[in-house]
Amino acid sequence: MRLQSRSPFVFGRAVLGGRLPLTCVPLVGSTLEAVSRELDSLGRNHPDMFEVRMDAWDCAVSVEESMKRLRSICAVTADVALLLTCRHPSEGGLGAVPDAVRLEVYRQAAHERLAALVDVELSRRELAAMVRKALAGTGTKLVLSAHDFTKTPSCAAMRATLEAELEAGADVVKLAVMPGREEDVLALLETSLAFRRAHPDTPQIAISMGELGMPSRLTGGHFGSDLTFAAGASTSAPGQMPLAVLQQCLAALYGTADQH
Repeated sequence: MRLQSRSPFVFGRAVLGGRLPLTCVPLVGSTLEAVSRELDSLGRNHPDMFEVRMDAWDCAVSVEESMKRLRSICAVTADVALLLTCRHPSEGGLGAVPDAVRLEVYRQAAHERLAALVDVELSRRELAAMVRKALAGTGTKLVLSAHDFTKTPSCAAMRATLEAELEAGADVVKLAVMPGREEDVLALLETSLAFRRAHPDTPQIAISMGELGMPSRLTGGHFGSDLTFAAGASTSAPGQMPLAVLQQCLAALYGTADQH
């Protein structure tokens, strides 16, 4: 039995913070056709959630065109919940999108109930505050995230980052770091576990990236992480494994994958 969130979020059939960690596949195609190919490549093997990477879109600087594309994606992803992300280039974003556009797309997506979650970096605190205000009363939850693609900070520093995300108004906290040695993976898991015990009502996503950090994507749920990313046709971060492989491993670790 993993250490669950005491106050999970329910998005249709997906429960973030429930008995099993959720699987999430990023959609990183730059065009609608490319996203459609990503979805087709999964066949009948669907994750619990899709991360829609708006920062990858060729139309991302236009609110109107971005909303058209998001509605089109929602029409074919059916009842699978969406995490809408427009990652800033400083933390691995695939393109530069003005904050005003990002805010308005997030606002419209929340009010049209197209996104279960939206993601903003902790480093973009002013934008995060505006997004949180825009989400009020919509049911869409705010993920505040931090990414370090070069190293794994100390446990104290990682814990401080998660605490800062919570203090800044996150509904869900996220931390992704790059390990340089096996001990770094253990440090990430230790930090995740300590945060879960200190804040049992807050869902979290904790990831050690790269090949070395791959065990965190499998066993992170035992230490408090409520979602793990898998690769579909493409990856959005180093260390993501194919969805089918990840689902098989999670079923073995946590039990049947259709009970959240």
